[in-house]
Amino acid sequence: MEQHRANGAILRLENVVRTFGDGERQINVLRGASCELWPGQAVALVGPSGAGKSTLLHITGLLEQPTSGRVVVNGPTEQMNGALDYDATFNITGGTLIAVGSSGMAQAPTTSSTQASVLLNISGQSAGTLVNIQNAAGESVLTFAPAKAYSSILFSSPDLAQGTEYTLYVGGSATGTEVGGLYTDGTYSGGSEYGSFTQSSMVTMLGGQSR
Repeated sequence: MEQHRANGAILRLENVVRTFGDGERQINVLRGASCELWPGQAVALVGPSGAGKSTLLHITGLLEQPTSGRVVVNGPTEQMNGALDYDATFNITGGTLIAVGSSGMAQAPTTSSTQASVLLNISGQSAGTLVNIQNAAGESVLTFAPAKAYSSILFSSPDLAQGTEYTLYVGGSATGTEVGGLYTDGTYSGGSEYGSFTQSSMVTMLGGQSR
């Protein structure tokens, strides 16, 4: 396990909830599921029928989106791959998604999503280099240290507001609580401003072209 941890988790789920239906017909299939997957690790998912195994696998494979919770992907570094890979549509409706990796085949959720997302393609950064997104008030909506080298950041969150301008920083340092590279309840400082964008549509892109 120590060898796995030296490379960083490639996938992290935190407090993932998946609900189907609404009102009296609402069914909570997943209630706060959390897990981590590490390079070279073999994992077996077992449980009785109806326990939510298939739903959990769909979410870990980004085939289905959680109702709430957080999904973090430290994706591939080779340019012929992307952290998110789909053929038809990928609609995101809730929760928080952070997916980093190479920019050569990077994809964002489809514009039919109901939650905003941004795809940032930047120059190559080494593993552990912080990426920070701040709103016009200087409040951080994302402070994250990817476990692998990266040149693309996909971020979707309820904190991304339509019509709001954001600034992207790289490098620097952060304080607060860090779990899986994600910092919360702290401050960010010392980074270099990389660029800015306005969340003018459901899917916003900054930087080079993606697939």
